[in-house]
Amino acid sequence: MAPRFLLHHAPKSRSMGSLWLLEEAAAPYEVQWHNLEAGTHKAPGFLAVNPAGKLPALVDRGPDGSWNVVVTEAVAIAAYVADLCPDSGLAPAIGTPERAAWQF
Repeated sequence: MAPRFLLHHAPKSRSMGSLWLLEEAAAPYEVQWHNLEAGTHKAPGFLAVNPAGKLPALVDRGPDGSWNVVVTEAVAIAAYVADLCPDSGLAPAIGTPERAAWQF
């Protein structure tokens, strides 16, 4: 089975932070590389993932690979992965005062 997460990434782009985050979270992931100069992020296949044609885009296949959820924008990806990988310590626990401060 494929890893849970698929990160659409291009070197020297905003997706670098999302790649780092997945590493820090020890999350199971693979990378779909894009070439900004060649415009692969504007190809129909990627536009089906993110119609805005922007990176990063994270596809979550679910814990058993049975569904696909797409999360875009680096901050949203960071919060999403932090919530799904609580043992990583990337975010305070939900429902705590520390979490409220972290979110704002």
